[in-house]
Amino acid sequence: PPPAPAAPIAVPVVEAARAARAARPPVQRTHVVAPGDTLYRIAVTNGVGGGWRALHAANAATIGPDPAAIRVGQVLVLP
Repeated sequence: PPPAPAAPIAVPVVEAARAARAARPPVQRTHVVAPGDTLYRIAVTNGVGGGWRALHAANAATIGPDPAAIRVGQVLVLP
């Protein structure tokens, strides 16, 4: 005899899975500052829209007011 058809997945289970996926925060891309890095180079290498200014704005609390004041080992969020 042919195998029995698989039982359909209950709609509430599928909806719960979709809701769980939607509730997860989006994955943030980051960059750890290496020796010789500049905001310009990081922005170009990672395709940051808005360039180094957008990168600085997204990390102003970490970097401070001087965009040249990044330090090796800092973790920057890539917008």
